[in-house]
Amino acid sequence: MPQLHGAAVSSCSSGYMITTATDSYAVGDAIHVVVRGISSDTTFRGILLFAKDSNNTIVGSWTTNDLFVRNVSCGGVIHNSQVDKNSVEAVFHVPPNLVGNIEIQATIAETESIIFINCYKVTLTSRVVNELVTTISPLTSEPLNTTATILPSSTTTSNPPPDNHISVNVSWTFDSENVTRAHMAITNLMSAEWAAIALTQRDDMGEAHVFICRRLANDTVDVNRYINPSGHAHPVLAGSEQGGTFTAEQQIFENGVVYCQFTLSNFTTSLRKEVDGIRKLSQSTRYHPMFAIGQLDSSNELKQHAGNARTVQSRFVQLSRAETIEFNVTRLKKKSILVQAHGSILVFTWILIVSTGILFARYFKNSWSNNLICDKAVWYTVHLTLMSASAILTVLGFMFIFVYNKGGWVKEKEEFAHAIVGVIVVGLAFFQPFIALFRCEPSSPYRFFFNYLHAFVGFVAFILSITAIVLATIYFTSIFLDNTAWIIMIVWACWVIAIFIAFEYVQRKVDSSKSSSLDKTQSSDTSDSMTKESGMPSFPLLINRNDEQLTNFRQQRLKNILLGLHALIAIGISVTLVVLIFQTD
Repeated sequence: MPQLHGAAVSSCSSGYMITTATDSYAVGDAIHVVVRGISSDTTFRGILLFAKDSNNTIVGSWTTNDLFVRNVSCGGVIHNSQVDKNSVEAVFHVPPNLVGNIEIQATIAETESIIFINCYKVTLTSRVVNELVTTISPLTSEPLNTTATILPSSTTTSNPPPDNHISVNVSWTFDSENVTRAHMAITNLMSAEWAAIALTQRDDMGEAHVFICRRLANDTVDVNRYINPSGHAHPVLAGSEQGGTFTAEQQIFENGVVYCQFTLSNFTTSLRKEVDGIRKLSQSTRYHPMFAIGQLDSSNELKQHAGNARTVQSRFVQLSRAETIEFNVTRLKKKSILVQAHGSILVFTWILIVSTGILFARYFKNSWSNNLICDKAVWYTVHLTLMSASAILTVLGFMFIFVYNKGGWVKEKEEFAHAIVGVIVVGLAFFQPFIALFRCEPSSPYRFFFNYLHAFVGFVAFILSITAIVLATIYFTSIFLDNTAWIIMIVWACWVIAIFIAFEYVQRKVDSSKSSSLDKTQSSDTSDSMTKESGMPSFPLLINRNDEQLTNFRQQRLKNILLGLHALIAIGISVTLVVLIFQTD
């Protein structure tokens, strides 16, 4: 083998790592290997990359398109020059008739005087099928994210990754012809899923140039270029007018890993800096790398990614230099029946039951005055039944999520706001019946205090319930896969405002009608008294009570119509949200 001369052997450094597309092999496999610095500022000048079998014999052959390295005839890859480089990549081809483990090893010369030998290596085992991208760090025995770690003096086989874990490795090189050659390797990307890397000049979600690798339902793979204009929910296909020519190259699914390769070339200088509201892609511009994972629908179109399946890194990268970037994410767990029960119960409780109970208490106290239920006014019995049921259901819904979280708080900070607001609502709903139970008698001079307190607690709890559900639709992306539920809740909030305004208007008309009727009655009594005193015949003022009764009937019917309309809308919104909660991923 060629040797690296002029350097003293140094103690192992944690500044470099070697990654492979798999930790197992079969005869004839082509295994992608990347050696890189831990950060973009960590570089090296020389490298010797080779593979050995269990007898310490050099095995296999190598191919590479990396301009920083070249093949050597005895089997391996070595640097082309001593320029500083951040990463190199090559493909190892497993030879026939090979048995036992294979050890891929990298000897790295950081400078002319510092060399690391027997520090960076990974072991491939035969007949062990897993889909782990293995990363080796020489100075620690702790796993790095989804990686298996090997000490310099030992060899360890990594464990298979959990099915819900996705690892994305993206690297690219830049050659003398100003061509950027990019390579994406995605581990554990399931059928009908996509993974994307985006380049953005902002460190939050906004305008970006996006490159998406899709694994279709039939396990074919494709890669394409998109743009994500500011505020756009879904990426839009992009062309060379957005800067540079995109050319898709190799796109395969192999050994549990999805590979997508493409090039970017033919960048030109233009006076036009923006196209479709986004700055043109440039090889000389520094970008934040952004990653996202999502699903495909039945037509292989992109679904919006989940909230925890997107991240923007603070580091900067450039297309005009070699880069290697990694992203790890845990796939969202399948929806728990406890979570679904929690959401469904509270949606029906606070959208349908509580809102209807509030309307009865506020606007139907004088309705159906001739009818009683259990010797109590209709409005009181209905209100008591609905609100008692809502308190019980709210506590029940809380217990479902309490059991699901094993008595603990949610772990995501975005979900914490929903949890806090929800606990407040549960507390208010729990104590509201006790406030009513210990109320004063109607004749008590302190009764007004109960009336105001009871109404205030009820309205606050109702408003906070809307807030809690809205927060859930925004942040619980494992439950609500897109923004449909959020839009529905905005519609619900608007409807609540509208229905209360409508009822207030009708109620004021009823009160005004009663006040006018009372004035007319008092006027009639005064007129009768004056007529008697004068000794003249009495001609009482005739009040058309039939007209008054007709007016009251119409106003009551209008309130009944509004109540029925409200019930239909509340049921429709509740059912729709429950369907979204139970929809499949």
